[in-house]
Amino acid sequence: MKSKRSNYEFLYKTGIIIFLVICLLISLLYSYRINKIHTIELQETKKIDDMKLQYNKTKNSCYNKNPYKNLSDDRESNNDQQSITIDNNQKNQLIEDNNNNQKIIEDCIIEIPDIDLAKIVYSGVDREKKLDDYDLITAASDMKFSNGGNYIICGHASRLYGHSLNRLKEVHKGTLIQIWANNEVKNYKINKVYYENMNDTNKYCKQTGKSEITIISCAKYISQESYIIIKAIPE
Repeated sequence: MKSKRSNYEFLYKTGIIIFLVICLLISLLYSYRINKIHTIELQETKKIDDMKLQYNKTKNSCYNKNPYKNLSDDRESNNDQQSITIDNNQKNQLIEDNNNNQKIIEDCIIEIPDIDLAKIVYSGVDREKKLDDYDLITAASDMKFSNGGNYIICGHASRLYGHSLNRLKEVHKGTLIQIWANNEVKNYKINKVYYENMNDTNKYCKQTGKSEITIISCAKYISQESYIIIKAIPE
């Protein structure tokens, strides 16, 4: 009887130890994930700040309309003015090399001040890789804000409050959306917020000529198959 009781106590203590070890491992994994998210957010915030700083510099420059326009450097020497010009062939080669080297393109910045959202939207052929880190991507690899028309943004909704599109459900008709692109900031106002079954979202991923912003994200707080659709028009 005593031996039986000792076995029960041993199993009980062993079970508690195993339970505590599992809890510790879960806690460590969760802590690692939070730290990774925090590091990624800090890196993106710095990148956004750098992009905005570059925007402000370009905005104040006399060359802000076209970064590849003829460059001139006014130098006074014996009352003569010299100019430095980029050859057209060189300009085209720079653009071609740039496009070939950028599989992932930082297309623009989207900001929704009411939910403290500021994120880069990525385009390009490898943009899907960004989804794993809860980054935002365009609906198609060749979609760019500069192309005009309906600009479609996709991204996962994180379960961590305030991370990525986690607070997207808090927006409503009239909420301001800002897009930083092409050396300017454009304001949009949300005019529609609704939910659709994930199998019915393809119709929202088609490029149109209408000037608007579409944001698509999962809405598992509604159901496993629900997506939230945001539509915004120029202010």
